[in-house]
Amino acid sequence: TGRYHQIRRHMAWVCESPLVGDTTYDGGDENALRLRKRGLFLCSNEIAVEHPYYNTPAGQLDWIKVEKDEKMKGCLREDEESGKVVVVAKIDLPEKFEAFLRHESSR
Repeated sequence: TGRYHQIRRHMAWVCESPLVGDTTYDGGDENALRLRKRGLFLCSNEIAVEHPYYNTPAGQLDWIKVEKDEKMKGCLREDEESGKVVVVAKIDLPEKFEAFLRHESSR
């Protein structure tokens, strides 16, 4: 899609850090060519969205009453920068990414 390509181009041009495995923008050096065989390394494994109730005036009063231990459990937390209550969903990275990270950290 357009967004998919836009992310790839932005990482390569603006951040000067192309995505691993990107056949268009990775520069084509030896390491890039080797990693292309494993496909594009683009993955989102966590998302945070503002809670629809706890960020209302009534919800904020209820949030204050929630015990600190309860706030840190599960998927609700207060964003440190904005102070908003967010719902966080997170999954493990696919094995392809975990293997790559293990390999890179052992270098």
